[in-house]
Amino acid sequence: MDRRKLSILKRLRGLDISISGNQLAKELNVSSRTIRNDIKTINLFLEYDEVNACIKATRGKGYRLYTEDASAVEKFIKKHRTDGIVEQSERQRWLVEYLFYSNKFLKIEDALVHLFTSRSTLSHDIKQLKNILDKWHVTLESKPNYGLYLQGEEFYLRSLILNEFPRLASSDDEKELQQTITRLAKQFHFTLHIGAAKEISHYIYIASNREKRGYHLKQVPYDTGQLCNEREYQPSAKLRKLLIKRGLKLSSTDVLFITLLFVKFRVTSVQNNILTEKEANLFSFIADLTNHLLSYLSLYATDEWKQNFTQHMLPSLKRARYGLIPQNELLEEIKKQYPESFDLALRAMIYLGEELGVTFSEEEAGFLTLHFQQLPQSSPSEKISVVIACRSGIGSAQILKKKVDQLFGDKLNIIGVFDAAHMQEHVIEPPCQLVLSTIPLTVKKNCPVMTVNPLLPLKDQEKLQTFIKNHQTSILKSSLYFPKMTLTTDQTVIRFLADAIIQQGYAPQKLLRLTYEREEVSGTSFGSAVAFPHPITPCGYENVMAVASLKKPIPWGHAAEKVQIVFLLSLRHDNDQNLSYLYDRVMQMMENPVLQKQLLEQHTFEGFHSFWDEVHF
Repeated sequence: MDRRKLSILKRLRGLDISISGNQLAKELNVSSRTIRNDIKTINLFLEYDEVNACIKATRGKGYRLYTEDASAVEKFIKKHRTDGIVEQSERQRWLVEYLFYSNKFLKIEDALVHLFTSRSTLSHDIKQLKNILDKWHVTLESKPNYGLYLQGEEFYLRSLILNEFPRLASSDDEKELQQTITRLAKQFHFTLHIGAAKEISHYIYIASNREKRGYHLKQVPYDTGQLCNEREYQPSAKLRKLLIKRGLKLSSTDVLFITLLFVKFRVTSVQNNILTEKEANLFSFIADLTNHLLSYLSLYATDEWKQNFTQHMLPSLKRARYGLIPQNELLEEIKKQYPESFDLALRAMIYLGEELGVTFSEEEAGFLTLHFQQLPQSSPSEKISVVIACRSGIGSAQILKKKVDQLFGDKLNIIGVFDAAHMQEHVIEPPCQLVLSTIPLTVKKNCPVMTVNPLLPLKDQEKLQTFIKNHQTSILKSSLYFPKMTLTTDQTVIRFLADAIIQQGYAPQKLLRLTYEREEVSGTSFGSAVAFPHPITPCGYENVMAVASLKKPIPWGHAAEKVQIVFLLSLRHDNDQNLSYLYDRVMQMMENPVLQKQLLEQHTFEGFHSFWDEVHF
């Protein structure tokens, strides 16, 4: 018998619940038809070996293994086995589901037989599993002569199963229930996340199973009166009545749990004309707060954007008050694709959290990123802002302007043409990044001056091209490039690079603290060999980026992802330079292992600089 068929048999043994064919198919990455054929084959093998066991299907529920001699099934599996359950997550799922659904003790020896694994491997699995259980206030205990069991309040036990070990597929009955849940949400005029109906139906499956075995949900760790007054309570209560008619008994406390799930999965608020008075007042308050937020972030937004943002913040705030974290499957991709907007979202979350007295999750910041990504373009133009000067501001200046527009119109933005006598009063604002003059000229303000011929011959074109190239790459400094470092932790790498930037006068001392704060809010490795740390708010005196390659990969952030290349970006506190080209290049590095390998091979700044210039985006 092959591994897949053994996997099906091992998945079903020891459980007194049914598992749907769809779920088995999803777990094993095959079709439901393949599962049906495999089960027929398994039953033939069991019959041939004279094992008193059989897998039976129940319509609307799934497959279940029936036997009066569990030891005979174990001997059968041992006879035909090749390898055990390979993945740690699969072994952990089996342990938790066995203990949660069977309500039996589990001896280590029996677990070893079931999982076909070594004692040391199981010990490691259990150690890692305890870290998962801790998050949900559940412990894995051991009673002498009996074995392992789960200990915790019913609310947290159910939350553990629902969040960490969700059902991978649904039975026909559950699919019908999901349609009912979706219809109820529409009746109450709010939209749910795409996975909401599935998770709510999974909870009902869990609750029904536990109730039958005498494990009742007696309380939830929230203000019951407040939950009953939430708009999301109404569809939850109505859902309970519908289920009772179908023969599924749920308690009034189960309604509170389902209310929390509706709160968790609600995407946007309802329209203004059907808000409750409480929600309408909160809507107005958040709308005012949004205006303050935009001012704090120095952003401009249309009224439509503000409306959409405020509608999103109503359910987001409610989740934060209950400590609920929404599902955001695209979080890592959002962080990687829109790093600038994600940083804006994080700063917004911190600002709003302080004003509202709550803590927003990283997942919420991911959703807000999509709003900030849709803001009207408020960042500076990617073109370099140029002022043209000549003796009179008329003849030769106009010739030069036309020539620059023809040759460099995609890279340079001419913001003014002036005569030399009046240059000082005009070249005073940061938008001017270069003065092109037809006569020798000195500008008192910090703005470079290039003297060129009005006809812009080839040699002047080359000078201008060099300036454009250097302008884009000036953020790199030879003194901030550190190849082949032997640092071993993310904290020491950040400290080393931040200290280098600080000591060279590019940023104040608080750069290190602000960079640590950013990492604490959300890691910056984005699931690649590259990390991109930066302060939570810009604080530098000049835009610079410190670069380090490491001899060996190191774990980065809470996720402990392996990182070997680090870019620490420090921007001016009043940055007006568009750095989209830089973010694009770092993105290329994150997504392209070939580029990562090439960067790691660079030993000098010159080599790195040349490599960096050749990265296309």
